[in-house]
Amino acid sequence: PDIAVAGSTLLAIQILWALALANTVGAIGVRYVVRGFLVITLVTSLVAVWYYYGRNPTLRAKFPFGNPTFLSACLIPGITLSLAWVCHGIVRAHCTRSKSTFCWALLTVCAFAAGLWAFRLTDSRGAQVGLGAAVLAAAFFALRGRWRIAPIALAIMLGVVGWFYYADTARTSLAGRGDSLRLRGYAWNYAIRLFADRPFTGHGQGGYALLGDSFVANDILNDPLVFDGPIDHAHNEWLESLADMGIVGTILVSAVFVLTLVGVHSSLRNGDSEHRWCLIGLAASLVGLAVEECAGVGLRVSEVPVAFYTVLGLTWAGATFDRFKVLVWTSKAAWRGIGLGVVCMAAALGAMSITQLDFQSARSSFEIQ
Repeated sequence: PDIAVAGSTLLAIQILWALALANTVGAIGVRYVVRGFLVITLVTSLVAVWYYYGRNPTLRAKFPFGNPTFLSACLIPGITLSLAWVCHGIVRAHCTRSKSTFCWALLTVCAFAAGLWAFRLTDSRGAQVGLGAAVLAAAFFALRGRWRIAPIALAIMLGVVGWFYYADTARTSLAGRGDSLRLRGYAWNYAIRLFADRPFTGHGQGGYALLGDSFVANDILNDPLVFDGPIDHAHNEWLESLADMGIVGTILVSAVFVLTLVGVHSSLRNGDSEHRWCLIGLAASLVGLAVEECAGVGLRVSEVPVAFYTVLGLTWAGATFDRFKVLVWTSKAAWRGIGLGVVCMAAALGAMSITQLDFQSARSSFEIQ
């Protein structure tokens, strides 16, 4: 059906975007893109804070994305990268005291503070867990030897405590945000049931959007406050992918993610301090977004894919340091290439947005039918 074609096309464009970044930016260019990421984070956070206090101080911050969950998810990479850059500045403070370094350090601190401010105003629980996972992942990659056991053990303890806390909140709160927790429980169960129906190949892209609502009949009688609309997403990207693509597709997606982190671990020995900390920040951002999407739908219906696949492509680029070591960024030919790359990236982002709208339109038409 059209929804499967649109979903597959959208996923292909997103992967191609990441591959284009990995093969054009290069490891040396990653640090410049990361600095641009910090500027974008600062501007976006200030706009979100301004709109919250100036226009709408009673609801959770969501401008300019229109949803607090999507805004907080897109802030995770910026906050994590700014934290990594602050660590780089602290490490190199005794070696480099140039005016340029001081200016970037000041901008990074501002981006970090503004990002946390806007992030706090979103009050998104899934994103809070994702940001915590990003910080722990950064600590894991930054530490060496047996010290890496500490963030792993802390992540396990926090995960167990968080699970019992949210499970208790979902049971005791019969209205308000407790409904959203119970809704996720139902949606996750439907995804598992769809996966059990076709475990190997899944139901195809958009399968959950078409079939997930078919399981609601019995549950809506027992918990009517939760179901205020159709269930068209699993509120867990990875469970929905499992239902749509089955074991085969999920193994491929998991392999890409795991191999990326393994490549980052192997590449941390190369490059200077800034390259190393940028790579740590990118890998940690990728982990944070992946964890955040365990309770979100951002990769399906919002601007979150732009942030996710940009971080993925930059991580691939940063992990190939030796291959791009000889690139001369100061030459005229290099700057012409950069200009052409910017134009191509803008065109790719436009194509991604158009395809996203096409996918949403196809999904909506099937929901109406």
